[in-house]
Amino acid sequence: MMPTNSTSSSTHSHSGGGGSHHQQQQPGQGMRLKKKDLNRRAIRASAVAIEDPGDYVPPIIPKADPSRRLIYNAIKNNVLFKACTSEELKDLIDAFSAVRRGENSVVIMEGDHGDGFYVLSTGSVSVYESTEFKGTLHPGMGFGEIALLYSCPRTATVRAQENCDLWFMDRRAFRAIVARHKRKRLNMKLMLLEK
Repeated sequence: MMPTNSTSSSTHSHSGGGGSHHQQQQPGQGMRLKKKDLNRRAIRASAVAIEDPGDYVPPIIPKADPSRRLIYNAIKNNVLFKACTSEELKDLIDAFSAVRRGENSVVIMEGDHGDGFYVLSTGSVSVYESTEFKGTLHPGMGFGEIALLYSCPRTATVRAQENCDLWFMDRRAFRAIVARHKRKRLNMKLMLLEK
């Protein structure tokens, strides 16, 4: 596609030698209007493309401040949560539920389809790929986050070394919260564009 510019349009208007410049649009003027219209259409299309969680309302589970800080510190630098606003992070933290696993119990089994993300609150867990030991996770560490995006097989087994308390968020809650905030941001952009 050839880019349009003011020289090509002025060449055609000067063919008789007596063309006037005031009949031409200012360079880029039509493009700005078209671009603004395209931006509106793109934002509206994005709003339609957001996954609708239906009537599902994510849980709001009360937590003490130390637990909220533990979850926040575990997720704030995770790539999935880096783009989240502080309000979005608050809502995500609210949706984590407490779970407990006994010593030697499996938290995640390699090959099972993932359903959510964990943050370790107390205790420690071992991570294995096949039968190879890969490491130990301690309180404040998160794992299993890819399951928030996809229902794909887990790539490792995570086993409790001792009794463990964990915080868990399922995919459905994550998607509902992210979709709600994305829809809110898009609506704000639409309102600005329509002014």
